[in-house]
Amino acid sequence: MVGKRPYNDRVGGFAKAGPPTLFCRKAITSIMMVVLGLGSLGAGSALGQSTRFQLSDESRLAIEGTSNVNSFVCEAADMRSEEHPETLIQGDGFVMPGLRLIVPVASLECGKRRMNRDLQDALLSSDHPEIQFTAHSIEMVAPAAASSESQAPPPARVTGELFLAGATKSVSVDVTGWIDAQQRLNGSGSIDLDMSSFGVDPPRALLGLIRTHDRVTIRFHLVAVAMPANSN
Repeated sequence: MVGKRPYNDRVGGFAKAGPPTLFCRKAITSIMMVVLGLGSLGAGSALGQSTRFQLSDESRLAIEGTSNVNSFVCEAADMRSEEHPETLIQGDGFVMPGLRLIVPVASLECGKRRMNRDLQDALLSSDHPEIQFTAHSIEMVAPAAASSESQAPPPARVTGELFLAGATKSVSVDVTGWIDAQQRLNGSGSIDLDMSSFGVDPPRALLGLIRTHDRVTIRFHLVAVAMPANSN
């Protein structure tokens, strides 16, 4: 389980991480296999040794949106990942057990108690207490020709099912992965969603005078750290 980290709007809502220090097409695929859930990198990986990883408490996820009067950010205080053996992830040259990222709705902190309650009610948290994303496929995204010599790491397109407020939709998100100077695995990205596509009525307040807009952005930066060698 991941603890809350301060939100910062300097760089896409999250405090700036260090620059990527190592990346390549095969390494990014391996990184995404681990960052999305507990897993390992073998001897042929970018780290050069068999290493198991787990999500760090530096991982962050937030829902960003606007209303007719202001903007808001609701950051997840907790999240966890787990293997989902009922499904398989198809990748470029590999097949692996499914992975699921879980965020308890009650852990979303919007900075105001009333907003927390309105969001939980809108997401039907009493009946569906978790937001879940189950990955089904990972593929590398070819860089644009104009940026083929760029030092930016190529993204991986992760496709899966997002479960929100009792509805399940297939979504795809481009995730940039890299190994930082501390040998941690990083994956960051964002996805825009219309709450109404999940049957969610955007929250309202003050007898409807304050109306939340339908479109929200889920933004994340997941960090995986090596587990001790004697961990099971």
